[in-house]
Amino acid sequence: MENGQTQETPFELDVAIKATGGDVQKAMDMVSGEYFDNAVLKGTFLLQDSGYSGMFLIFFNIANNYIPFMDSSIVKSTLIYEQFDAAAEWAVVLREIGTLKQSDDIVDIPGANDKIINEILQENFFPDAKSGNLERIEGSLELIIRKVLGNQPVSCNLSIEQTTSLAMFKESVPFEDSGTVPPVRNVTPQQSEFDQLMADIEKDAEFVIEGSAVIAPVKGKSINEVKPGEKIMVLLTNKDPVSRRVLSYLKATDDDIIYPVPGKVVEKVSLAERGIVVIYALVAKGIMAKLIEEDSLKITMVDGKSGADSPGGVNKVSIGIVLFIAALAAIIILILV
Repeated sequence: MENGQTQETPFELDVAIKATGGDVQKAMDMVSGEYFDNAVLKGTFLLQDSGYSGMFLIFFNIANNYIPFMDSSIVKSTLIYEQFDAAAEWAVVLREIGTLKQSDDIVDIPGANDKIINEILQENFFPDAKSGNLERIEGSLELIIRKVLGNQPVSCNLSIEQTTSLAMFKESVPFEDSGTVPPVRNVTPQQSEFDQLMADIEKDAEFVIEGSAVIAPVKGKSINEVKPGEKIMVLLTNKDPVSRRVLSYLKATDDDIIYPVPGKVVEKVSLAERGIVVIYALVAKGIMAKLIEEDSLKITMVDGKSGADSPGGVNKVSIGIVLFIAALAAIIILILV
């Protein structure tokens, strides 16, 4: 169901941009059905000693190596294993699992999904999920199910399907790494403390877009003295859909001219050894601009003193001065004549 071409809508593109970490090209490819960031492992299984059977869905985010969601159902019969086709589309499997949960024959095993996820992460299924190597997955998964569900022989029927975070969102399936099942995301040893700090800050925003400060060498405030809670002027020069939406909403664009917009400083991180400062400023609800600037700069604040507290304020002041000079010149000419 993912492979057909779809008509792009702003809403779908916004979701896809969030899912791809702001990569607009990947987001557009996701909307058009050309980029898949998740693989869904679908399966039915039989616990041979008890005669119980079940089905499950496990979503692997193969772009960032985490498991955003798993769902399963187990019943007190062999019916699922014998009759249900594990190759059905994942949305069908998802709905079937929901239906089974209402059955009188349902078997409740608290924490089973979390235990299976943790075992899968230990085995690192991601390369095989990405390549679709079911043969390698099947042997390991049967051992995991056996370990978690009672140490009895297990048989599985598996299939794997590519999908997207956008498709998951449409089916109300969580597509983000919520951290509710540790350790869902694998943080590589090479990831620096700085990178981790940036990730922790950015997870609180729906979108993070690029921005730059408005430099004011004379009347500006030293960027090192700027504190969270203060407001600064931000330029959003990127042409991505989120930046364009913010500019349009704040009426900060006129044809090809882009005016600065106010942003409330949420976090500031100084890297003295690199001579830079990273500022996160809230420019709209759920949208933060990320500014990376030299720590020697003075920047424009939103203080009402220089006309910078309104989009295009500096330009309007400049136009006013020009008109005043023109009027003064006309009066002088009239006097001389």
